Amino acid sequence: MLEKTKLALNIVTDVSLDYAKMVSKEALRLGAESIWIGETNDLPHPFKYLSYISKYVKAPLGTSIISVYLNPVDYVVEFSNEILKRAPRFIIGVGLGDIDYLKRKGIVVKKPLRFMRNYVTSLLRKLNPKASAIIGTAGKKMANLSCQLCGAVMLNLVYPEYVKFIRRNINESCEITVIGPSLIKEERDDSRLIRALRIASAIVLKGMSKKFLEEFELTNIALEVRNYLVQGSYWKLKKHDKLLLEKFSLYGSLEELEEAIKELSKLSVKRVIFGPPLYRKMDLVKKIFSYFLQ
Repeated sequence: MLEKTKLALNIVTDVSLDYAKMVSKEALRLGAESIWIGETNDLPHPFKYLSYISKYVKAPLGTSIISVYLNPVDYVVEFSNEILKRAPRFIIGVGLGDIDYLKRKGIVVKKPLRFMRNYVTSLLRKLNPKASAIIGTAGKKMANLSCQLCGAVMLNLVYPEYVKFIRRNINESCEITVIGPSLIKEERDDSRLIRALRIASAIVLKGMSKKFLEEFELTNIALEVRNYLVQGSYWKLKKHDKLLLEKFSLYGSLEELEEAIKELSKLSVKRVIFGPPLYRKMDLVKKIFSYFLQ
């Protein structure tokens, strides 16, 4: 149905290894191009899950994302070599990570562009040819750096207007992957999944760059959302549902999701990764990938 755009599934490591394996197998059976697992604060590292999944599936696997401040290059290369004994391809999505979390770990982020350039350059020099790297970002400068070094970029943006904001500043030949919180809108939505979608979308907004927030006049809302997240006052996020669910997530009926992906495809987006909380409900994973498989 969407010939030019690959569709993939993102999993968070708050589920069991067996469930991660089962949902991966089902998504791939129904046409998913790849499986991605990111690094989440205070949860098991994605490498443990990717290693387990690779024993049961033969498909491209990726990280979405791991922090360059928490994962030394040699450690990543060692794991990459190990997983490529089973996986046909491994894509290492890297990023700065959650700045607030890094501060709590005693890590101060200074000159991030220079740090990222050095890290990715070293990583690419040491990687197996079947592995590749990509930077996850929503910043123009970091996106441009990813395109220069990797020939690709992963944007944690799914709203077409926001993608255009970055697209104008990168090389046309750069391959774009987008990832965002995702959920199918149902007649009777699961309140727990909507809450999870709201929180995931709020985390994305919180991580936007200063220039992005200024461009779209979101600075004050982002500060408010950040405070709610820090305080754990998640119920207060509901007042911003229109923004969070419409512009920082892929949320709607299957037909609406199809239209959203078509719009992204027009912007030369080559891969859409369905982020949390979609992976949590097997029936929804089956529904979305079987729909696009038609």
